[in-house]
Parts: sequence; C-alpha cells; structure tokens
Amino acid sequence: MFAFRIVPFIPSSVVTVAAAFSNIHIVAFSIISTIGKIPPLLMEAMIVVNVIKASQGSLILMVATTVMVLGYLNFKMKRIKK
Repeated sequence: MFAFRIVPFIPSSVVTVAAAFSNIHIVAFSIISTIGKIPPLLMEAMIVVNVIKASQGSLILMVATTVMVLGYLNFKMKRIKK
C-alpha cells in the first residue's frame, strides 16, 4: 500500500479503492496514506518552485533577446541609410 501511495502518478482514488477491497485496517491505512503522501507532495512543491523560477528566467531571457534584436535592427537600419 505504501509503495502505491508514494508514486505520484497513481491516482489516490485507485489506491483508496484497492484498500477498500483489501483486509487492511483503517488505522493502518490512515498511517500509510499519511506517510506515503509526504514524498509526492514535496516533489510537487519542488516542481512548482522550479516552474516559477523558470518563468522568471524566461521573462529575463525574452527581454534580453528583444533588446538585442532591436539593437541589431537599429544598427542595420543606420548602416542601410549610409
């Protein structure tokens, strides 16, 4: 039960239904479910933090790219006018 609960790709409802059809005691199920959900929650939190950081980095990269492209176009336009 713990191994299935710890894997974040298996829906919680599948594990709960499997436990309902097994002979596991409610206290054991509660403890296993609580302990088993900690690692997936931490992984999800790490993913969210990395996505937020990546989006901030992407904004900086887009702004820097835009400034470089505008600078290049400005240079080319001045060169064409000469």
